[in-house]
Parts: sequence; structure tokens; C-alpha cells
Amino acid sequence: AGGLVADTPGFSSLDFSKMDETDLAESVLEFRPYLSKCRFNDCVHQNEPGCAVKEAVAAGKIPQVRYEDYLGVLEMIQDRKETY
Repeated sequence: AGGLVADTPGFSSLDFSKMDETDLAESVLEFRPYLSKCRFNDCVHQNEPGCAVKEAVAAGKIPQVRYEDYLGVLEMIQDRKETY
């Protein structure tokens, strides 16, 4: 749906309940140039071999702190319990 997420003083929480792993990866601006270069189409840039995003982090092209923040949000999405 478009849009950006910003860390702004005063916000105590964000709701990622309607976001999946793919949506998250596509929302990180620094990741966009590398998304199509990963070995696997369903790469979530966590543990997959041939991940262009992780390679860009290792090369200093993506700040380590941005990647670590991404992993924190990714973990929240992955740990989310499905409600019926």
C-alpha cells in the first residue's frame, strides 16, 4: 500500500500485525537495490545463503544498525501468533 516507517520520539509502539515478511523487506529503502539479487525469490534476508542484502551489510553498503533493526521487526512478525 506504500508508505514508510519512521522511528520518531514519542512513539512507544508500532503495529506490524498486517505486515508479512515480504512486505517488511520491501519497506526497507536500503534493501531495495538488492532484493532482486538474492539467490532465492522468497529470501527474508535472515539465514538464507546467497542473500544480496546480507552481502551488502557485510560490505558496509547497508548500515549494520539498520539490518539489526530489521531483524528485530522480522522476529516480531515471525513470532506473531495467528488468531482465528
